[in-house]
Amino acid sequence: PPPLPNLAPLPPSAPAPPTAPPATITVSIFTDRYPSETSWSVYQQGESVASGGPYSDPLTELNTSVSLTPGQFTFRIFDRLGDGVCCLFGEGSWAVVDADGRVLARGAEFGESENLRLSTGTSLETTPAAPVALPPTTPPPPVPSPPPSP
Repeated sequence: PPPLPNLAPLPPSAPAPPTAPPATITVSIFTDRYPSETSWSVYQQGESVASGGPYSDPLTELNTSVSLTPGQFTFRIFDRLGDGVCCLFGEGSWAVVDADGRVLARGAEFGESENLRLSTGTSLETTPAAPVALPPTTPPPPVPSPPPSP
């Protein structure tokens, strides 16, 4: 066999860029007297990454840890009958807390659902949560124009 050509060693390849460690949040739900009406979801980059409920135990605190890619995410809580988790049928509430114990968002009174865009790097102490506007399911009715003046 012919001898192999003398090849210079390849330079070392550049190290891969560091990836940020996952961010952990805790979704805390304190159910009202009708826990089967309550559920929630966390979305990141348009995908549901975690969800909880409906629940079975009234007036109970339930905590769920969620691992996220650092950055923005959306938290959405639902109440099937549209009366939230407070105050007519028990003092229910919800909170989203980061790994350092900082409250990212919290609430209790809402209708059918509440949607908040949050970030793993901010808390209520630094930036209030921004409501997420969802498109309407049906277009609004047209506004009638005023009659012409005489």
